[in-house]
Amino acid sequence: MQRNRSCPFWYGSTGPVICDGITHQRVTRHDRRKSALSQLRDDRVFVGGRLRQAHRELNLLKFRAHAAYDDGRKSDLTGREAYWIYADAMQKIIVREGGRLLFSGDILSVPIGKVEEIWDMAALIEYPSAAAFARIASSVEVSEIAVHRAAGLAGQLLIRTRSA
Repeated sequence: MQRNRSCPFWYGSTGPVICDGITHQRVTRHDRRKSALSQLRDDRVFVGGRLRQAHRELNLLKFRAHAAYDDGRKSDLTGREAYWIYADAMQKIIVREGGRLLFSGDILSVPIGKVEEIWDMAALIEYPSAAAFARIASSVEVSEIAVHRAAGLAGQLLIRTRSA
């Protein structure tokens, strides 16, 4: 392990390292195969004691024209319709666990900046804590509804934020 008190994530010459604010642990190839959600459960990923503070995630969503289920099932749903099956169930789970939807809406334009393709929708969700987010996201209940999320989305950015 290497000491470094200044960075939450550090990429050295020999590969990525997870930091707990004091020490860095080398990430092995096996660790890289772990899902990001399993790493979220690791306290070292959340630096500075932020595990118990409100945790906000900005979601940028791009929908498929037609839902495409990995299991090959036939569907007449649009990507947006398939995603809403997931989103409705997910919102109930988030509220039950103490979270809330702060904002959700269609993206109309990008007045400043250039992008190749505009995202379809943005949503800002607040979880009671980073630990709650990790617990919810890695739950069996969420994995059961995630099939609709995957079928509906052509792309997604999930951006962790904090108040400035």
